[in-house]
Amino acid sequence: MINVAINGFGRIGRNFFKAYLDDNNRNFNIFLINDLADAKTISHLFNVNNDNHILYKDNELIYKDSRFNYSSNDIGELNLKNIDIVIESTGKFFSKKDAGLHRKNGADTVIITSPSDEADITLVPGMNTGQYDKDKHKLISASSCTAQALMPIVKALEELNIEKIMFSTIHPYTVNNALLDNPKRNLRESRSSTQSIVPAQTKADTGFSKIFPNIPCKAYSFKIPTTKVACLDTIIKIKNITDVEKVNTLLKKYSGNNIKLLAISTEPLVSIDLKNFCSSSIADLTLTQVINNLIRVFSWYDNEWAYSRRLYELAKLVADNKK
Repeated sequence: MINVAINGFGRIGRNFFKAYLDDNNRNFNIFLINDLADAKTISHLFNVNNDNHILYKDNELIYKDSRFNYSSNDIGELNLKNIDIVIESTGKFFSKKDAGLHRKNGADTVIITSPSDEADITLVPGMNTGQYDKDKHKLISASSCTAQALMPIVKALEELNIEKIMFSTIHPYTVNNALLDNPKRNLRESRSSTQSIVPAQTKADTGFSKIFPNIPCKAYSFKIPTTKVACLDTIIKIKNITDVEKVNTLLKKYSGNNIKLLAISTEPLVSIDLKNFCSSSIADLTLTQVINNLIRVFSWYDNEWAYSRRLYELAKLVADNKK
């Protein structure tokens, strides 16, 4: 059995673990979970957010009859000699030097939950996983939740001859944002994310360009005082004039064959209504706008659960190729 380690048991790491517990057709074993927090705290945070309750004992997490090794080591101190795949989900280590420490510690392959210019390849389920080479690709980027939300929109509208894209993500604040005003180099990001809309840089355009290198793309993120589900506001310039009906027809057509990647909504929904939705992107057809050759598409995405599901699918694909 392929052995997997999770380094970083935050919201992505915990959702990845939940996807594993929910899966009746696992093709790998989670051998180790590592986080700087202790097992008591980790199990509590997992349990208050999930139906699958885990227990802890000494250096183990326990779910029903399954036991998982648990440690609280720094990244350089991990013994990974029997680990085939590391899920690097701390959100801190995405360079070849930092994430590469897992390989120095014995692991064969590392999947980073962030865009990375230094990864051997960026892989996104439903987009380009056919390019995976188990012998060449040892440091893999799983892109970002926002980039993954944009990609199926672009796939759906490819036949319109897309020339360029600009988008904004209206995104819940995350653990990296300040809860109260707190000094940071970026003065906007030093402000309280619970009281303001905070403009921020995003790597989503970088992640997108790894899959669609021929489409110029620029992006911004606006962090808002909610905790889950983001909205993607995408402006697409195409070659010829189109209309709302054509755009929505293409979105529906693509969704029909790719529901995991793109769902559609014609209901007057708000962000909380899409909590725990598995699709990478949910296009809101009631909000589509078109002016000649300029298209505006709005889509929702659960920035934690949907991304974690694609991450889990990617891990299964990599594990399959290692057998």
